[in-house]
Amino acid sequence: MKIISAGIAAMCLASVANAQSVSVNPGQWEYTTEIMMESAMGSMPQSDSDSSCLKPEDATQTPADFAESGCEVTKSSMDGETLKFSLSCDQMGVPMEGKMAITPMDNGNALDISGEMSGEVPQMGEMKVTIKASGKRVGAC
Repeated sequence: MKIISAGIAAMCLASVANAQSVSVNPGQWEYTTEIMMESAMGSMPQSDSDSSCLKPEDATQTPADFAESGCEVTKSSMDGETLKFSLSCDQMGVPMEGKMAITPMDNGNALDISGEMSGEVPQMGEMKVTIKASGKRVGAC
């Protein structure tokens, strides 16, 4: 299960030197996340909701803000207002490849994140992890 969790975290996280970014408005944000893990052993859906205060200094997001050791951004680009990037990760000896897209909406008061990663997990075979997350600003902190 640690490998699976590391893969999910890696999908949300990567580092890049060429800092392309998206910006949202600071304030109190609510987030929902849906994660689907698919392998030869079946599917495992997970969902979560959370809220947090986004400070002004954290309102601009780059792939580096989604970074975890063992991951590297292999490509990044802007498509309109959407930040897209590809990742290559080695999580606990499991190589994973993936891609992410982050789109600010509603003049920076909402955010949509989507992505997927895949890799070969020992004793489980091929694994695909898909994530969909959204956030919206609900007011001041």
